[in-house]
Amino acid sequence: MKFSVNIVFTLLIVSTSLVVISSYFQHRNSLRRKESINRVTHTYKVIQTSTYLISLMKDMETGQHGFIITGDSSFLEPYYDAKADITHALDTLTGLVRENTRQSLLIKNHIAPIIHKKQEFLDHSLATYHQHGQDSSMNLISAKTGKTYMDTLRVLMNDLSQHERYLLNQRNQEYETANDQEDVIRLGSLALIVITSASAFVALYNKQRQNKKLLFDLEHANVILEQKVKDRTAELEQKKEETVQLNEDLKQNIEELKSTHERLLEVNREKDHFLGIASHDLKSPVSGLLRLIEVMKLDKDNRSASDLQYLNYMEDACRNMQRLIDNLLDVNRIEHGLTVINLQKVSLQKVLDRLYAEFEPIAGKKNIALHIQPYPHDIFTDEDVLVRILENLLSNAIKFSLPEKNVTLRVHGIDGKVIFEVIDQGPGIRSEDLPRIFSKFQRLNNRPTGGEGSTGLGLAIVKELIQLVNGEIAVYSKVAEGTTFKVTLPG
Repeated sequence: MKFSVNIVFTLLIVSTSLVVISSYFQHRNSLRRKESINRVTHTYKVIQTSTYLISLMKDMETGQHGFIITGDSSFLEPYYDAKADITHALDTLTGLVRENTRQSLLIKNHIAPIIHKKQEFLDHSLATYHQHGQDSSMNLISAKTGKTYMDTLRVLMNDLSQHERYLLNQRNQEYETANDQEDVIRLGSLALIVITSASAFVALYNKQRQNKKLLFDLEHANVILEQKVKDRTAELEQKKEETVQLNEDLKQNIEELKSTHERLLEVNREKDHFLGIASHDLKSPVSGLLRLIEVMKLDKDNRSASDLQYLNYMEDACRNMQRLIDNLLDVNRIEHGLTVINLQKVSLQKVLDRLYAEFEPIAGKKNIALHIQPYPHDIFTDEDVLVRILENLLSNAIKFSLPEKNVTLRVHGIDGKVIFEVIDQGPGIRSEDLPRIFSKFQRLNNRPTGGEGSTGLGLAIVKELIQLVNGEIAVYSKVAEGTTFKVTLPG
């Protein structure tokens, strides 16, 4: 009996030890399970952040393409929003993989430099657009340098994500191995408990019931764990399907964007071709009409006052048409980069005298006093471009001024630059109109005071021409007091 008790006691010690070991393994696997769950979360955070980075770079590229193609500055809003978020997203990705030397070096030595190069390329294409026009920036895009950067970035991001998945699978395999060890120990413990219970049924009857209860609890926990694993597996499968669908949607959106881009290019080419042909073909007939009107006006003695008045109306209409044609031709040349800049020493006083002779009669018709300040110095610039800039500004000042007012062109030099200020005493420009005054075909709240026509192109041409000669333009206006346009050119 004593021998039997010793066996039972020994079996109890062994089985208890196995139970303790099983509990230890269970606790350790519980910690590993939590670590595995955290690893899954970490892996998908890395993948999500990588996908987000690619999306931000694509937003920048889309905004850049849209702006260069259309010239619409609204495309730059997502461009600069994405650019502002890229640094934070890259820092987040770097922080997620900082404990993995291989991943950290991949970001530091490859991914981050590619992102920076891509951003520099996009910024450079926008700078090229502003400095050299649309054609130059389109040439940069067509070189496919930006596409090469994006393809390289996708490959690197895919490598980063694949390695994270590899680490996740490796950790899951370790977790499954540990589970197998726990099962073996648990079964051994159960077998010893059954043998011990059979040998000492009477003495350990109560203990046996407790062990059965413990066994039931362990099985129940195992069922719950298995269900959680199944639920998590199903969730991961769903995430995988969603990721695949997102990739398909992204590919479709890229194709649609390419198609839209091609259509826009074709429409823009057709528009430019039509404007070029129409403007050029209209210029000669209008010039002929003006010459015919001038000939008819020479015969004043045989013309009645009403005839001369009608001839003046016809002349004004033809000059408005001629100005519109000139503006359309200017726009076409600027957009195609055909404006040739010939920088040379220009006698500014001759230019000012020419402007006074041209616009004093126009101002006189509206009883507007034109004042042009003399400036007996030369300026190094393109004379034709300078004349076009000042003609547009003076024409606008006279056009939007009321009779009995003053229009002034003030010129002075400072710090090696020449400053032109065209000042009128018109109704001023409302604050809501100021951001749009340099855009093409804009119709503002103000209207010409003498019934003159307005093409909506003059100020847009002025801004483009000023950029071609490396100048700057600013506008200052108060409602009911007047407007001042300030042009600064290199001396």
